[in-house]
Amino acid sequence: MRAAISIWRVPFELGSNPGNKVRKLAAWYDAAMPGPPHADADFVRDTDARSLEVFWEIQRRRTPEQKLADVFALSEGLFEAVKTGIRLRYPEADEREVFLRAVATRIPRELMIRAYGWDPAEHE
Repeated sequence: MRAAISIWRVPFELGSNPGNKVRKLAAWYDAAMPGPPHADADFVRDTDARSLEVFWEIQRRRTPEQKLADVFALSEGLFEAVKTGIRLRYPEADEREVFLRAVATRIPRELMIRAYGWDPAEHE
């Protein structure tokens, strides 16, 4: 028996046993990821097999441009979160210093000095 569901008015064929795909994916995940996974990243095991199949189908249909836009949006969101933390720790810092301290969390000290002329070690 093949099951089908509809999400956003788009039909998805789940196949006769979507659980097999989930088990294979979980095995691959275990082999690829060293150590215990972060709780938020382990959605494969605690998601209903049919829901996970719909998720993967949506991902397959998305264009590379859409996926890359998500990467940039997530990266920008993370950078803003880092800047928020810096503002809390250094309330007297102006926006330039907040930016420099945030960048310093992403690149090596030597590159920070070469690229921005700012040494994080001198501003601890």
